[in-house]
Amino acid sequence: MIRKAVQEDAMAISKVRIDSWRTTYEGIVDQSYLEKMRPEKWADRWSAGLNREDFITYVAETEGDILGFAIAGREREKKYKDYQYEIWAIYVLKEHQRKGIGQLLVSKMIEILSVEGDSGLIIWALDENPYTSFYKKLGGVPINNQFFEIEGKKHRESAYAWDSLRDIQL
Repeated sequence: MIRKAVQEDAMAISKVRIDSWRTTYEGIVDQSYLEKMRPEKWADRWSAGLNREDFITYVAETEGDILGFAIAGREREKKYKDYQYEIWAIYVLKEHQRKGIGQLLVSKMIEILSVEGDSGLIIWALDENPYTSFYKKLGGVPINNQFFEIEGKKHRESAYAWDSLRDIQL
């Protein structure tokens, strides 16, 4: 079931994010950084975000367990005028990937964002992320890239884009 996130979900969302980073970025991001990630630290961030009207946060839940989540809103950097929307984060626990949960979360984001009108959408992903094929399968096209640093190592990330919410191939 896909549902709107509530305050009580903050810790579970944090755990999904950390578990997803640890399984996805093992051997890519410095192991000590991954090991230092603590749910308590991130839960405060997610909790604060859940109070903001500009954060659209939904979770995928089965039998009370959160398996994944997505957060979307306006494009954060305000430098892509043709892309008003951005999926800021989407994570699904490894053991629940490739079961359609990611597509359900993206579909919900499109549904909510389209209420404000049609526009382009972007999502940033590390180039080394083995799951960038998910964005390509949905029809996303890389339009830009940038570098950022984690524990002294530079990582390149690319912005995948769709010119219209209707262009996302679910």
